[in-house]
Formats: sequence, structure tokens, C-alpha cells
Amino acid sequence: MGGRQRANHGSVARDTGTTSPAKLPLVIHGRPPLSALTRTLSDVCMGRQPADLVITGGRLVDVHTREVLDGVDVAIKAGRIAMFGDAAHTRGPRTKLVDAEGAHL
Repeated sequence: MGGRQRANHGSVARDTGTTSPAKLPLVIHGRPPLSALTRTLSDVCMGRQPADLVITGGRLVDVHTREVLDGVDVAIKAGRIAMFGDAAHTRGPRTKLVDAEGAHL
């Protein structure tokens, strides 16, 4: 390439610790990719793992159906929404609870 370096603007920075490059997890915006969390998010939905955060008492805006659902809980795990609806079964001893007080989510 004539001594010029090509910029790779679409790449994501990886931590270059002591592990081999093949074992490094891809991290986007400080979160693992959705494909790496599918099983974990499913476990939260099924109540097998606790959520990291549960937002209660919110008004969920469904942009597809144009409905506003009152009193909805949202369970979050690893920075991703695991489920919405009645999320009481996703609470654990370390789950942070936030009351949305009717705010739109």
C-alpha cells in the first residue's frame, strides 16, 4: 500500500490485555453485543437470574402500536432490556429498584 496506513473507521476498539485476540469479547458502547447476552436475558425473563435494575410504575410507549401502557415494569440486565410488563419475578437481593412515578418510558 505504498507505506500509507489505512484507517479502519468502522472498527471497535478491543482491550489488548494478556489474553489472545481470539478470546476477547467484542464490546460496543461499554456493553457486550446482544448475541452474547441472549441466554442471560432469557434467564432473566424466566426468573432464573435476577435483573440488575427494575424500573417500576412507568408508562411504556409502544411506538409500533401507538399505545401507552400504564403501570409497566422494565427489567434490565447488563445494560439491555430483558423484559417489560410485570417484572416482579426478576427482582433479586441486589436488584436496584427505581420508581418511574408515571414517567413515560
